[in-house]
Amino acid sequence: MLLALITPAFGWQELAGPSLVVGSVAPELDVESWVSKGNGDRFPEVTKFEAGKVYVVEFWATWCPPCVASMPHLSELQEKYVDKGVQVISITDESMETVAAFLQRKVRNDPSKTYAELTKNYCLTTDPDGSSHVSYTEASGVPGIPAAFLIGKSGKVEWIGHPLELDEPLELVVTDKFDALAYQKLKIERQQRREKLDSEVSQVYKLFQAGKVRESLAKLDTIIAGANEQDRMPLEFTKVEILWASEEAGTAVKQLDQMLLKASDDEAIDMKMLKLEIMASEKMSEAENVFFDVAKSANGVGLQNSIAWIAVQMHLGGTAVSPKMVAKARELADAAVKAKPVADVLETQAHLAFIQGDVDKAIEVQAKAVQIARDPQLKERLMKFLEQWKAEKTPR
Repeated sequence: MLLALITPAFGWQELAGPSLVVGSVAPELDVESWVSKGNGDRFPEVTKFEAGKVYVVEFWATWCPPCVASMPHLSELQEKYVDKGVQVISITDESMETVAAFLQRKVRNDPSKTYAELTKNYCLTTDPDGSSHVSYTEASGVPGIPAAFLIGKSGKVEWIGHPLELDEPLELVVTDKFDALAYQKLKIERQQRREKLDSEVSQVYKLFQAGKVRESLAKLDTIIAGANEQDRMPLEFTKVEILWASEEAGTAVKQLDQMLLKASDDEAIDMKMLKLEIMASEKMSEAENVFFDVAKSANGVGLQNSIAWIAVQMHLGGTAVSPKMVAKARELADAAVKAKPVADVLETQAHLAFIQGDVDKAIEVQAKAVQIARDPQLKERLMKFLEQWKAEKTPR
């Protein structure tokens, strides 16, 4: 485990690039399909933003647990402000088929309803060519999704942030009480808090790099004790990473088990994934049980591929992987390829086919991955295994 892999990964920060910032005129929307437009199609399809109305443009994906976790809140906000000129529009770059399948699934913590029912009162759209992502998330420099852009009555961006933090700025914009100066002041205060926290965590890393593991963990525990709720969970993940890098995998797993006791369903997925990665890399005997537990939550391309790839990593690392585990991993990989046949997803499917003894299928899929791979390092890795498999196939 390289220390370079351990980096501060705190909560979502409000970042903006030079081309789209608070105060910029909001770019027009260019989405391919409107999956839903509120109860009874009560909202219009939007290209240009209408003066006097307020819009929440949110970016999400079916494979993103924090995005899914934000859905109930977005639904509540839409219902609260439906008669006050507010329209919530959520955009994903996935296909209509992927979104349609997701919407038919049961809500994880409320199986009495589907995701279609959960999101029925606001707008869901698909934008597979990613043009809206370019105009908004890339132009503003936000670090990931979910990301929400609050468009005010003048058609300008009033606020950028996590959708779970929309309540206060949305209320102020709707009631014409939004104060840009106060917002900037708050932003500066948050940045100062962030810099202070970054400095403290940097000291933790320095202690670790100096071989003072106990001291680094003690300092991190002090930081965690004084952190707010938003920062605490990422800091605890940092503690797990340091324990793992210190060859204390068993303690790292116990730390994750403690975190799981107080985690939400969506937070638990990330924790279980890290637990599985640790156990798989350290060849712990219970890794396969954890694999099947995590596989139950594999409800998106990213998660399906990540879980399936762990089985591949275990095999490549010389760990015996049961046929049952390989079969489940192949099932996940096949589903991921069907939804989004990109190079890294195809790679997972190819490796699992090879492990199952279907060398022809492995070569066929890997060749497709090579053709569409853009990243030079990925292409090099794909070619390496493709040539290896072809050599094994060639009679001698």
